[in-house]
Amino acid sequence: MVAGWGSLPADFFPIQLRETGISLLNQSQCMQSLGDENFKEDVMLCGSFKDGSSEFCQRRTLMCKDDEGLWNVVGISSGDSGCEGPSTAVFTRVTAYKDFISSFLNKEIHTCEEGEVLLSDQICDFEVHCNRSVSDERDCDHLEIGFELNLTSPNYPRSYGNSQHQEFLMISERGSHLSVRWLHFQLETGFDYVHISFDRERYINFTGNSTPDDFVSPSNILWVLFTSDSSVRDEGFAMHVEVVPGNGTSNCTVDSDCSGHHEICNMSKCQCLPGFFRAFDMCLDIDECAEFRPCEHKNSECVNLEGSYQCSC
Repeated sequence: MVAGWGSLPADFFPIQLRETGISLLNQSQCMQSLGDENFKEDVMLCGSFKDGSSEFCQRRTLMCKDDEGLWNVVGISSGDSGCEGPSTAVFTRVTAYKDFISSFLNKEIHTCEEGEVLLSDQICDFEVHCNRSVSDERDCDHLEIGFELNLTSPNYPRSYGNSQHQEFLMISERGSHLSVRWLHFQLETGFDYVHISFDRERYINFTGNSTPDDFVSPSNILWVLFTSDSSVRDEGFAMHVEVVPGNGTSNCTVDSDCSGHHEICNMSKCQCLPGFFRAFDMCLDIDECAEFRPCEHKNSECVNLEGSYQCSC
């Protein structure tokens, strides 16, 4: 049996579920009827409508009754030819994709505030998918939300181990910011790093024994990643993170009202110039060569410039 709400001749769509009889054909019969040598029986099914023509033209589902009298979906319409097409219909064989379908049906889902549906492997994955509510990361073990907290390298205040990979995602309430004050910083220069990001696309990397400047995140989201190589341990790092109220981007009337370099006053807001991005309340250079690989010619070399780049041969 074939069932569905497919279109009828004259582009009429029924409001009730319709059905019609169909006889399944083998591969040679399908190839002969359809004239298609690419018909693959392991992933396709085809059938001929019992009355010689389809009672409805598109969006059909092939169903068969099992021994217990239950109807099962065995095929999904594929390659509909419309109401003027042949009376033989082609279906995708559902059993050929059973494992693929089951892999999704067996996963829990999460619905964001804005309506987007996420699968379970998108929850607590250090990525914020629910842009409005960040609810997909709100109840995860790696997430810290509160008024303030201290974040340290593994085993602090003793030396951290080799080959460490420690990642934190911190999210405060929408509209607020995260203020970071460094308490201690002592890493192997050039090999062990603290990576800071606000969007998980661009990272600011810190290494060595010079304590970085304190900063306030531009949004309510902060990623901290600590990595160490396979040799030479050091004291590690400690930072104090505190939630502070948000007051938006700095207001301005002229460019001189903006405190940093490489930024201008645009529509009463301080904005970074093209080629720069905001981090730590500063406009930092975008490395176009590393992020976008703009030089396409095989013999060209990309040279990063402040606020721009240059392709040279």
